[in-house]
Amino acid sequence: MLERRPQGAPRTESDLETQFLQCLRAAGVREPVRQHRLRLTDGTMVRLDDAYPEELLFVELDGWAATAVGQLSARTGAARTRSCCSAGARCGFTWTDVVEKPERVAAEVAPALAERATGCA
Repeated sequence: MLERRPQGAPRTESDLETQFLQCLRAAGVREPVRQHRLRLTDGTMVRLDDAYPEELLFVELDGWAATAVGQLSARTGAARTRSCCSAGARCGFTWTDVVEKPERVAAEVAPALAERATGCA
């Protein structure tokens, strides 16, 4: 397992991030940059779970803890997501998506990545 981790890549920070990478690998989708830092249009720096910076494709994963902490967190999370979208974010997945429908997750990332790589987005 450790041999497959790209040299110098940061560790995943949750089981969900690990499972997301495993679903991409199983589908033959190129691995993203982990824990990617991005400056938003308002100057704020955020760290995204996964990114394909060259293609401007960013992935945020929402685990059970992120979705269960309450309405205030949901509002700030939604604002962050909108900011990330204005910077090019395209994909967001929940625990249920990644764990119960990994093929669908990979099937969404792969064409979005290809579309961005060819400049059709």
